Amino acid sequence: MDEAKDPESCNVFALIKVFGTPDEIASIRGKYMTPNIGFGYGHAKSALLEILTRYLAPYRIARTKLLENPELVEKKLAEGAKIMNARLEEKMKVVKKLVGVN
Repeated sequence: MDEAKDPESCNVFALIKVFGTPDEIASIRGKYMTPNIGFGYGHAKSALLEILTRYLAPYRIARTKLLENPELVEKKLAEGAKIMNARLEEKMKVVKKLVGVN
């Protein structure tokens, strides 16, 4: 834990770069590269967990709202089905004409 680490060779840090803020990335990169501070891969994984928890929070909230409101989901699905069925009917008219089936 006391040795400096190469953040660019670490898969955990690669994920931190994707989901973290620029300040978090810089801070964690510094911890990776600073020897004798007691920062190990377990600490990096904990930091990644915090980052992912924050990043995914809006999606969890949206999922909860959908689970609490199934009639909204059904309504949206019905609207989508109506639109797609209309498109399919038009496409089938073209296909039937090309194939010669009336």
